[in-house]
Amino acid sequence: MLQTITGIIPSRSKTLQAPLVVAVLALVAQFLLSSSVFAQSISCGLSHSLAICRDGTVWAWGSNYSLQLGNGTAINSTIPVQVTGLTGIVAVSGGNLHSLALKSDGTVWAWGGNDHGQLGDSSTVPSSIPVQTGLTNVIAIATRNDHSLALKADGTVWAWGMNAFGQLGDSTTAEDSIPVMVRLPSGIVAIAAGNEHSLALRNDSTVWVWGNGGRGQIGNGIPDTALIPVQVNGLTGIFAIAGGGDHSLALQNDTLWAWGANDNGQLGNGNTLDALFPQKVIGLSNITSIAAGVNHSLAIQNNNTAWGWGSGGYGQLGNGTLSNPSTPVQMNGIAAVSSLAGGQLHSLALQSDTSAWACGENIDGRLGDGSIQRRLLPVRILELCPTYTDLRDPIFTDYFRPSTPGIDKWIAGELASSMRLPSGKQMYLFGNSHIDNIASNSSIACGVDEVRNCIVVQDNDTLDSLTTHLNPNTLPADKSFFRDTLHPTNVYVPGHGYMNGDSAYVFLSKWDGNGSFLGNEVSTLRYGGITMINLEDIGRCTGINTDIDFGKAVIVDSTGGFVYAYGSKDSAGIRRPYLARRVLQDCTAPWYYRAATNWSSMSINARPISEYEVAESFSVTEIQGRYFLVTQDKAPTIPTCGLRRNILSFSSDTLWGFAQPALLYTTPDTFGGMPLMTFQAYAHPSFTKCDSLLVSYDVRDLEDLNQPNTCPSQCAQTGHQNADTWRPKFIRVPYRWMDSTLLPGSPPIASFTSSHVGTVWTFTNTSTNSFGASYTWDFGDGSPNGNSFHAAHVYATSGTYTVTLTGFSCGSSYTIDTMIVSMTEPTDPFPSLRLFPNPSDGRFHITGHDLGHGVAAVEVFTIVGQKVLDASYKLPRGVMDGSVELKGGAGIYFLRFSLNGKTTTRKVVVE
Repeated sequence: MLQTITGIIPSRSKTLQAPLVVAVLALVAQFLLSSSVFAQSISCGLSHSLAICRDGTVWAWGSNYSLQLGNGTAINSTIPVQVTGLTGIVAVSGGNLHSLALKSDGTVWAWGGNDHGQLGDSSTVPSSIPVQTGLTNVIAIATRNDHSLALKADGTVWAWGMNAFGQLGDSTTAEDSIPVMVRLPSGIVAIAAGNEHSLALRNDSTVWVWGNGGRGQIGNGIPDTALIPVQVNGLTGIFAIAGGGDHSLALQNDTLWAWGANDNGQLGNGNTLDALFPQKVIGLSNITSIAAGVNHSLAIQNNNTAWGWGSGGYGQLGNGTLSNPSTPVQMNGIAAVSSLAGGQLHSLALQSDTSAWACGENIDGRLGDGSIQRRLLPVRILELCPTYTDLRDPIFTDYFRPSTPGIDKWIAGELASSMRLPSGKQMYLFGNSHIDNIASNSSIACGVDEVRNCIVVQDNDTLDSLTTHLNPNTLPADKSFFRDTLHPTNVYVPGHGYMNGDSAYVFLSKWDGNGSFLGNEVSTLRYGGITMINLEDIGRCTGINTDIDFGKAVIVDSTGGFVYAYGSKDSAGIRRPYLARRVLQDCTAPWYYRAATNWSSMSINARPISEYEVAESFSVTEIQGRYFLVTQDKAPTIPTCGLRRNILSFSSDTLWGFAQPALLYTTPDTFGGMPLMTFQAYAHPSFTKCDSLLVSYDVRDLEDLNQPNTCPSQCAQTGHQNADTWRPKFIRVPYRWMDSTLLPGSPPIASFTSSHVGTVWTFTNTSTNSFGASYTWDFGDGSPNGNSFHAAHVYATSGTYTVTLTGFSCGSSYTIDTMIVSMTEPTDPFPSLRLFPNPSDGRFHITGHDLGHGVAAVEVFTIVGQKVLDASYKLPRGVMDGSVELKGGAGIYFLRFSLNGKTTTRKVVVE
């Protein structure tokens, strides 16, 4: 694998000559030893990948069977994870089962497999975190298989690890776990490693090779092993080298030379015959950079296009085919390429904007796109080098922290989801929670039982007004809102839900006392007033009783008449999202499962709706006509403390088929100075702004001191737990991070429903994007507009009216929804009652006959309900003939006439 002074030598102008190489070397060596910041770069191991961020940290992904990811675990990762403890790194190199990193201070660090001593720490013990070799003043590193190389600033080369073929270049075949000096002439400026051979470039532009030459990779015409370096015959004017598996590359002005194994066409000379001498790669000119995989080769032209040849049976050439071309073919779908790297069956590309791409085999996640799907064309790696900008939303985070003592605000728990109620209030569903056992210093007594679930209702007009709903029992475990009295040992964990009329249907995951999953049920919650949520029953809506845990997210399609429920299932350690649907209006209707291309009622035919992995819980939300699945990356099998975890977004134009992963946020690894665990991630679309989405994640400190790889127990250290470690943390994620095509300031999608009792109409704004927006109502009868989120209106006369809801957001107004309502006047007890005329001066007459005997009450109200007149009239012979004078000025008034328990209302317009 090519490693030259962090990539500066291979990328050059056509006129770069050997003396200039020496000058550049001196300048770069001085820079590397003094600076801790460097541009991103990439490297491929056999089945894992590496990258350096601008802040000098290292990120790795793919196979971790031999600890080569360096993050303290042995778990494969389909997305980049940070290598533990490394900063100031300026070069990385991936071997077969180990990795190397060069620090700006000239020290070398290694991690992963070490059975041949390839870590260089004088042992053969593998390491899941970086360990330091004894080398100093190093300016370049290289590795391919199970040996490692380092170039010092004085031009000497050092090697360690496997040496069965003399690849250490010390004239022996003995392995060495500490670096030994290679027997090279002075003035070496670049190094590269193959599987069992090594290369060096001298300042006189000659190439030197040593190690296994059985396939011709030494390049001196003899298929034999070289225990010390030998010069490649006939090559001069070389300025870049690269080592493949059993082949070698060297770049000379406009000519690229290759030699060694060629069974897959990796020499690029139009045939598949091994070559003992350098051969010209045909069909490619103006090359500025080269790299090699195990059985394929890569190059960049001066127009920044990427090219490959050789083994392509897994898509590693990125041209959309599985062929093995023996001449260069262009990598499709990617431009402005600045560097390339090749592994055994995959390739990496870095663009000039530092976005990274990958293609090829992906069974262990080595492409870093969040999947294990093979890619024949380059796909973007989840954004490397996340910025730890504090996106925390203190307003929402602090809702569940007490500003004054009181049970309604003392909430510490695992947030399951949130949903909008008909009144516009927000309902939060919590899993395991501490509520009424939190001390005044925000601590939780150790060993106190948790409430398994609860409901919190939030007033959207007064956002810090919270009401907690619990079961009215004494013991904490019995206070759980969702309980089954017939099976008290079962545990119900709330998920998401949906509204249908005045009822909320909440999905529950049902578990027995031994922690076995029993399936899903749906609880019906009746919305019974301003703050009341009443539990009607558990188990009314059943039917998704499979091994898929549904209710993680819910989307209601009122137009199509369906409710869609998302679930997750862990199969052989791989968790995938699933989707089911049923008719919205029928709670007992059967569920249908998304199969390969259609919907099937057979759960056994359910198919994952995405190739990407998700966490156990996730959210799905719609923004500007697109759907986004928000989740954390999959948690380690064994909970790991102090591990930063990514919150991701996958997009789709439909309710399934999520792709195009984007990195939204990386959670911190400490809280209050202590390591922590974060888990789950939930989107809250009810609180979107013009340009951002509210997302939350959970934080937990475990009490169990004896559980391995978990956080230090607060109970053991302090005698209590910090309640803040249990409260959900909220962040705001800009739309552009989810999808660059999303436009800030786009109007939210909303609609409203209506109902009425007599002449009193209630209009309910069902907007799911209300945060940061204001609304006005036009009731269609000339009355003043209302500006409440939900509106009540009285129509004075029968008729047909067009009601319009208008929203104001992001500096513009827009009509959201219109509705035609018909108001039929009820039977009038006083049909002869008349008002005339509609006055201009406030004076008008009231007349009527056959009204009945007694004293009539006459009241007049303004449009907002303020009473401006209260009078009584005696009615001789049931006749009304009186005058009324209003002094409230122009406007609309309502006159209410009451007699003997009967009432009617008339509208008066004062012009």
